[in-house]
Amino acid sequence: MLKRAKKKYKECGKNVPSGIYRQLEARQLALKYVANVTYGYTSATFSGRCCCPPVADAIVGLARATLTNAINTANKWGQEETWKGAKVVYGDTDSLFIEMAGRSVKEAFEFGRKLCDHINHHSPEPVNLKLEKVYDGSMLQTKKRYCGMMYESPTQMTPEFEAKGIETVRKDQCKLVQAVLKGALLTFFKTKGKKAALRRYLERQWMRILRGQLPLKYFIFTGRVRSMYKDQSKLPVAAVLAKRLQQEDPGFAIHNRERIPYVLVTKGGGAEKYLVRDCSKTPIEVMESWGTNKIHYHHYVRRILNPALSRCFSLPGCDVDVDRWFDECSKPQPKIHFWPHSRTTVVDFFGCDVCSFCGKRGKVEDYSQVFICADCLAGDGRIRRSLFCFEKYNNAIKRGNELGQVCSSCNGCIENYSNFGVDKVASKDFNRNNFGGHSARGGIITPMARCVNIDCDVLYARHMAREAELEAKELLKQLKLM
Repeated sequence: MLKRAKKKYKECGKNVPSGIYRQLEARQLALKYVANVTYGYTSATFSGRCCCPPVADAIVGLARATLTNAINTANKWGQEETWKGAKVVYGDTDSLFIEMAGRSVKEAFEFGRKLCDHINHHSPEPVNLKLEKVYDGSMLQTKKRYCGMMYESPTQMTPEFEAKGIETVRKDQCKLVQAVLKGALLTFFKTKGKKAALRRYLERQWMRILRGQLPLKYFIFTGRVRSMYKDQSKLPVAAVLAKRLQQEDPGFAIHNRERIPYVLVTKGGGAEKYLVRDCSKTPIEVMESWGTNKIHYHHYVRRILNPALSRCFSLPGCDVDVDRWFDECSKPQPKIHFWPHSRTTVVDFFGCDVCSFCGKRGKVEDYSQVFICADCLAGDGRIRRSLFCFEKYNNAIKRGNELGQVCSSCNGCIENYSNFGVDKVASKDFNRNNFGGHSARGGIITPMARCVNIDCDVLYARHMAREAELEAKELLKQLKLM
């Protein structure tokens, strides 16, 4: 009844408040939990106090009989001339997937309605088989893991993407996997399974990741920790991070089953030799030391993103080798982090030798993060490039001021360029407790600016605006305009 009410609200129009949808969804989910918990309690022979296995067996037996009857009926109709070709491809507990090859969406809805009426007529009261949706393009990964382009009624014009059990809706995955996998599936469905379009999409996303064009929020994991572990030598990543934080701050309390956010960073040249659990840092730590902490992009792509893509696109019918595509695509230069930091390793003293405008390599005389070749410095487009850099610098400052006002209205602290300068602030002052420094033309001193809410998008937007300002300033210095 609640699901029918939700569907009728959708048919009314777009003026329905979103709170009504959330309320109906919460109510139907509560009823579902009550039914599942009741069944589980009756079959709990070890931990249950009032178990009754015959009731649980009767529930399972009736559901299995109804499901078997529906499967046999659908396959029988698929052998007849009217619905020839229809066959059941998946059935589990209380759900049924029927393939209608060569049929339209309206024909699939018609078949589903007739099948439901037939099963309901021959089933005892109050058993009711319901037609929920039609997938025009779907992917069945494993049991209880599937996705597709969903139609909820034959009059619906555009389908909606729906996923159950796969990485796009799982909480143990970072936002990077959820976003890229969902985009890849949408590309695959909308192009009717064209591998060329899928490959172009994946190559674009891989380039964006390796170039460092995505904000930090896409790389955050949240892992549960326990208050105690039996084997201290095999702690998960989140537990190792929590232990380190507790050693650094004795007041840091670890609660049982608490979720701790972390990001995987690289330790330099021999990053592959380190254990993953030794390369974890909190998002705040990564942003505070953005110049020294570099996200382990290759690990995210090879060990996290590509396996999730392979679980979907290596199925029969797709047969895509995602790892081979990644090996064959071009790899960009490593991302240079424009952030004040102290040079402590040899790598920090190597400057960039690729021109920021034309991409040609040249000879550098210092370890500047930005390089502009002689042709671009002396060419006719010098004025145009200078205007471009000035515009980029001013836009970054304007963007930072706008975001600073948003943060000021939220946390109550005044944040503007008069008291958050960075020109005369050393790298050692970049911590969460020191926000001093004055400058006539500075930017945001740190990406968080007294804010540690990693769920806020403004936090990462300020971080990117600050880095864009520093990059534009370096370009202006190379053009000898600052």
